[in-house]
Amino acid sequence: MKNNYKILITGATGFIGKNLTNKLLSMNHEIMIISRKEQDFFDNINLKWVKADLAYINKFSKTIKDFSPEIVIHLYWEDIPFFSIENSLKNLNNSINFFNLIFTIGSCKKILVSGSCLEYSKKFGECIESDVIKPNSHFVWAKESLRLWLTYQSYINNCILGWFRIFYVFGLNQRKDSLIPSLFRTFNENKNINIKNMMNSNDFIYIEDVVDVLSLFTTKKQNGGIYNVGSGKGTKLIDISRDIELVLRGTSFKTETFFKNTSKENNQEIVNFWANLNKTNSELGWMPKFSFCEAIKHMLNK
Repeated sequence: MKNNYKILITGATGFIGKNLTNKLLSMNHEIMIISRKEQDFFDNINLKWVKADLAYINKFSKTIKDFSPEIVIHLYWEDIPFFSIENSLKNLNNSINFFNLIFTIGSCKKILVSGSCLEYSKKFGECIESDVIKPNSHFVWAKESLRLWLTYQSYINNCILGWFRIFYVFGLNQRKDSLIPSLFRTFNENKNINIKNMMNSNDFIYIEDVVDVLSLFTTKKQNGGIYNVGSGKGTKLIDISRDIELVLRGTSFKTETFFKNTSKENNQEIVNFWANLNKTNSELGWMPKFSFCEAIKHMLNK
């Protein structure tokens, strides 16, 4: 396979999208991004920007056809974390209409889609790609519906589909109200900790590792399928708080005090599920490079 491709990216202005776009530009791919709002954080001769809304495909279909993408990376999903039926249907319909256009053009040979660990509908245990999906929300139903539709359409259009179920990704430029950015502010500004259920565990994965596996898939020869992207283990929220405080302040006093003073009801494990990485490792040759503490130190040095 060649090393440089014409790649179309939706959702390129989001958290994962910004980091991935910059990575792919550094690899000398020719990139076109679709965004509803004009952005100025990409400055590269290999980048083409289309100001457009996926809800109005006819307005930019000729532009996409003229570009003739060889790879499509679909990170688009509006208004997360609002998972109402209206929002889920909107995203599902816009995604299907968009890919109908892509398949009509006929130039695309590989598709990458950002799925979610929430598709497993689990609160406890290991998540394996072969698990039967039982939707417990409109969001999960919409994601699974898109995956099933794309699986068939990719097959009849001779296109490789990679569906990446990404777990709890974190890093620079993440939403400010997310857990880890909130904890950074808490300790940097000496505010009170505000976390419920500190014994809950999530599978946290650093953005640099996520970008690595997605960019790897663009050039690697494989058959496609579902791939988990996580650290492979659950980490308790109290440990996340403790590690961040230790890195930033050299002590975990505030975390330990908060945990000691909160009620037992708020310190019971309710959630602990994580990614099985065997398939991602065996088929793509990928494993995360960063431990949580290494990732926090890396963020501070950037």
